[in-house]
Amino acid sequence: SLSGLPASRTSAAAMAYVIYDMHRSGAALDYPRGGLGSVIDSLVKGVEQGNKGSKVNLRSHVDSMDTSDDGTRFVGLTLKNGKTVKAKEGVICNAPVWSIVDLISNPETKRAL
Repeated sequence: SLSGLPASRTSAAAMAYVIYDMHRSGAALDYPRGGLGSVIDSLVKGVEQGNKGSKVNLRSHVDSMDTSDDGTRFVGLTLKNGKTVKAKEGVICNAPVWSIVDLISNPETKRAL
């Protein structure tokens, strides 16, 4: 489905909008050259370019997003396998917004949301 979820988990509102949008004058359903994988490859390349040592970890199940002691900055991740990944400048997270709160380990940060 266009939502990225199986059809059984795609909301009626999302489908209604897609149907509305696709039936407007001049509407087109475009796909990126090289498929969606090429978009992901470009995003990874953008993050990992330069000499900062930035790295994208794909297919890594995150147990928690770790914060500074005062809860104002994300400083890394703890993976399900127990490995920690420390961030130099920040953490980019593409988890659904309704899942992020469950990943935040610091109660002060949760309250600030």
